[in-house]
Amino acid sequence: MNSGRETITLPQPLYDVRLAGSPRPTSVAAPDPKIEQEAYARGRAEGEAAARAEFERQKTQFAALQNGILTSLKNSVGQVARECEGTLVSLALEVARKMVAGLPINQTQVEASVREALEEVETKTAVRVQLHAEDLALLQEADSPLLRPASGSDQVTFEVSDTVSRGGCMVQTSFGTIDGRRETKFEVLRDTLLT
Repeated sequence: MNSGRETITLPQPLYDVRLAGSPRPTSVAAPDPKIEQEAYARGRAEGEAAARAEFERQKTQFAALQNGILTSLKNSVGQVARECEGTLVSLALEVARKMVAGLPINQTQVEASVREALEEVETKTAVRVQLHAEDLALLQEADSPLLRPASGSDQVTFEVSDTVSRGGCMVQTSFGTIDGRRETKFEVLRDTLLT
């Protein structure tokens, strides 16, 4: 079964092959140097124009990016300053609280705390001053003038309270309570400084 096709093997490749009856190619003429120079100059000018346009586009993008970064930095500086301020105030308050907490309590401090709270009592009425047990004992041992009844004034009584920490006091009147505890004073100071 022969399909009419045969495989031909040639010893070397063929060159200048064309269909039978087709014309022979003519030789290509050498390019005109003037036309070639004009084409080169035109291509160069087009390339430079495209490069300038790309450079301007990138320059505009870079300027927008730079402005965005600067605006972001300007906005964040104020925010960082506010955050640092709050942190520094909190740190200073914590340091002060720990320093005061570490100081030994003496008669002068307890008397100053009681006097400060009693100054807030606006009316002449019976007053109960609540102290930590050790602070009351300290005033009694020192025979503090605060414990002596003042002539012509209403009754001031001193008593021990488990809710009052060392160095502070609470003053109870018929109109309300004055909280002179150290931790309360620190809370008020902290709230004032952080707002």
